[in-house]
Amino acid sequence: MNLTTRQEVQITTDPSRQWLPRISGDQVVWIDERNGNWDMYGHNLSYQKEYQVSSGQDNEAWPDISNGTVVYVEYVKRTQPNLMVIKMPDVVR
Repeated sequence: MNLTTRQEVQITTDPSRQWLPRISGDQVVWIDERNGNWDMYGHNLSYQKEYQVSSGQDNEAWPDISNGTVVYVEYVKRTQPNLMVIKMPDVVR
């Protein structure tokens, strides 16, 4: 949604599956399968800027975001879950 005009706006264009979005302020994060596994991506709605949050070979899932801090679960070798936390830099917030 465009926060000023309150109209829906598509923020992903990759044909791969994107799912489980979470929002905090003008930041949206989600699971993205464009690289063949589950990675975390984000989008700044104010600046219309997409960014990659995680890019490991393992699957990352269950994202959430609050005040520029993203939490998610990384599944090492698809079986061992690790809770991950990353503070997004100001350039994407």
